[in-house]
Amino acid sequence: MLFGALPTGQVDAATATALQGVVDGAVTVLYPSVIAAVVTPKGVWSGAAGVDGPDGRLAAPQDVFAIASISKMFTAAMVMRLADEGKIDLDKPLSDYLGDLGGDANGATVREALGMRSGIPDTADASIAKVVAAPERVWTADEVVAEFPKPVAEAGVEYNYSNPTYKLLDLAAEHVIGAGLSEAMRSEVLDPAGLPATPLVQGADTPTPEPWVLPTQPGDLEVAKYGTGGALPSVADATFSLAAAGMASDAPSLASWAWQLFAGKIVSAQSLAAMTTIGQGGYGLGIEGLSGFGPPPVFGHGGSKDGYQSLLVVIPDRQLVIVVFVNRRDADVSSIAADLAEVVKA
Repeated sequence: MLFGALPTGQVDAATATALQGVVDGAVTVLYPSVIAAVVTPKGVWSGAAGVDGPDGRLAAPQDVFAIASISKMFTAAMVMRLADEGKIDLDKPLSDYLGDLGGDANGATVREALGMRSGIPDTADASIAKVVAAPERVWTADEVVAEFPKPVAEAGVEYNYSNPTYKLLDLAAEHVIGAGLSEAMRSEVLDPAGLPATPLVQGADTPTPEPWVLPTQPGDLEVAKYGTGGALPSVADATFSLAAAGMASDAPSLASWAWQLFAGKIVSAQSLAAMTTIGQGGYGLGIEGLSGFGPPPVFGHGGSKDGYQSLLVVIPDRQLVIVVFVNRRDADVSSIAADLAEVVKA
């Protein structure tokens, strides 16, 4: 059953206090800040605690965060919407929609690519090192494709989590729509949800609105380089990742978008059912099956980049959406989200 209309009122004061208590309690020396958002039929809530900016700037719910692989839900929704419109056939080769880019996509169909069964593995460490070494670089599509690793299996045979595969899906959608990726995502996936500013596909021509969340501890990328080129964690990372892992959002907008997806505002009920049919590797079509939140089905996606850990949880039986951001890559965002879910359940 599809969700109802997006709630606009706030949860009651007692629930809001309890939710904020979860966020406050999750901030530690290791977790500099925690930002969260919740949408339920009884209302919406968002909160933040800790430090997520320079000079001890306190975190706020509207601060923008690198959502990393949660971006794949947006790519999948864009492709499924094009399928709803008759512009893409899920069971035809992905290469049919790539124009001059991407070769034969290892012979994978669009459906196989969406389900991470293209046979193309994930990005090589050497390619990631190039991105980290030059955060100001703006990658072209040809340069991104040139970094794709060789297939490790025939298409459709086995599950392999693969950012390159989702980049091919981005390029295919861009080709079919005949617009740049940011514009295509806006028209097909974001505008139907009624979202004015974020989420967005970061890039050289689409600077990320500030204030944004920054790590407070060094990692693979020096703290001083975060935000290079007006994107998170850098313009190089954003343009190399495309909408496979390069989008950014504030928590309330991300939660609202997920609600609208499950309300049938972006793709058809049939396409949503296909996206949430979990297959190999616990993966549907751009959506993960999640555990630790009570009886299934529970859906969503996680995201991870150096300095950023995010989680989007959707519990259809309860019409509940939860988003958690922590500015540390190894944060246990699932436990925080589970605690928030318990508050709303009480």
